[in-house]
Amino acid sequence: KLKTVFLGNVTSRQEAAGKNIEDVFGREALVTIRIEPARHGKVEFNGVAWDAEADESIEVDTRVKIIDRNGLRFKVTRL
Repeated sequence: KLKTVFLGNVTSRQEAAGKNIEDVFGREALVTIRIEPARHGKVEFNGVAWDAEADESIEVDTRVKIIDRNGLRFKVTRL
């Protein structure tokens, strides 16, 4: 009987979450903690703080574009 309770498609939720995160590519974010090439900083995207990295130094309050994602860290570039 317990089998019927636990049957379901969990992967569809994970896939949906992955697709939602893909929607961030090309979107704008705001740097809240300075980003250095050798040290990640933070950006705010949709009211949420995210770790961020870049190939250049980017100051606080700079608008950036999200160009990639590595786990929960965004790679960004200046607009």
